[in-house]
Amino acid sequence: EQLRWIENGFTIKAGITERETIGIDTPQDMEKALAFLRRQAGS
Repeated sequence: EQLRWIENGFTIKAGITERETIGIDTPQDMEKALAFLRRQAGS
């Protein structure tokens, strides 16, 4: 995915983190991420 941005003239930045992240590769992954964010907003 990062190569697509670079190939289309965009500049990207990357970093190292100790936080666990999730990948969003499917519509189902997106729904899970949105549900997580909704739960966080309600806390």
